[in-house]
Amino acid sequence: MPPLFILASLLWIPPQSPTASANFERDLSECLAIKSDTLDRMTRAEPWKLPEELVQPASQSESGVQAMSRLFLAGADAIPFLCAHLKDPRPTQLVVVPTLHILAEVSAFYDEYGFHQSLKQLEKLEEMGSLPKPFRVPCGDLCFWLLGEITNRRFSPNQQMAQIARISAPSLFPQLADRASREWGHCSKETLYRSLARDLESPDMMYRDSGALKRLLALYPGRAVDCLLVRISEPLVSGILEADVEDRLRHRNTLDPYQLQILLKEMESVPDARLDAAAVRLLAKIQRSPKLMDAAEDDLISMLKRRAAASTSKKQD
Repeated sequence: MPPLFILASLLWIPPQSPTASANFERDLSECLAIKSDTLDRMTRAEPWKLPEELVQPASQSESGVQAMSRLFLAGADAIPFLCAHLKDPRPTQLVVVPTLHILAEVSAFYDEYGFHQSLKQLEKLEEMGSLPKPFRVPCGDLCFWLLGEITNRRFSPNQQMAQIARISAPSLFPQLADRASREWGHCSKETLYRSLARDLESPDMMYRDSGALKRLLALYPGRAVDCLLVRISEPLVSGILEADVEDRLRHRNTLDPYQLQILLKEMESVPDARLDAAAVRLLAKIQRSPKLMDAAEDDLISMLKRRAAASTSKKQD
């Protein structure tokens, strides 16, 4: 068994400056006042979609939403603070209420449907059960969700699919907080960047790459294109999205036309000559393959043509 000081060092979270910690504490306190319907909408969104309020909140947004955006945009700097508050019992305004039409299901899924370089479909830490009464989401569970938004992980204390509200929360399963702290508590800016880059370049689940690209654009805008160029240099293969889980994982270093469309859609407003040149190559490859042409939607072809035209125009200039 490793010496106790080694175990302690693995659980130790680096201290923050008093000023940064005070600012984060003030922002988190403001988050507790965010209206229930706003929190409900934001926390239900699929992780790869990244609520717009986190990146660029409207000027008329609630002060709590503005505060949550500041925590998100702090990126790796906010992670130790969030990890330290994963068991914070203070109540938020968000209440999950089981009804005759909505079953509230509690589970200890950690990063649900994330496969972590393996072929496991789910890592199930506890038995699932139902929630018989209204559940007020505490501050720690909100921090768990926000940590997932920063790190591109599916930490979902309020996910609803069809008629089931799925609650995976540290307040119900403390081991979720412990594992998240172990995995992310020591995260530096460079560590977070490498994790997001890996998610984009070699995703371990569907849409992990597009979720990573959104976060790279928000937190590391000057480095996002470099990672995307690695991803779109992978071989184009159609039909990956229709494959089963294990087959998709075996094809993780290939790219489906639909995946390519989602990634390029994020970059439409980002001018970059390297992306324009890549579009020329991708368009030619798709047009030479009847199978890829069948799989490619009109929006993708249009995007590639616009990028390719920009590349041609720059060469003529």
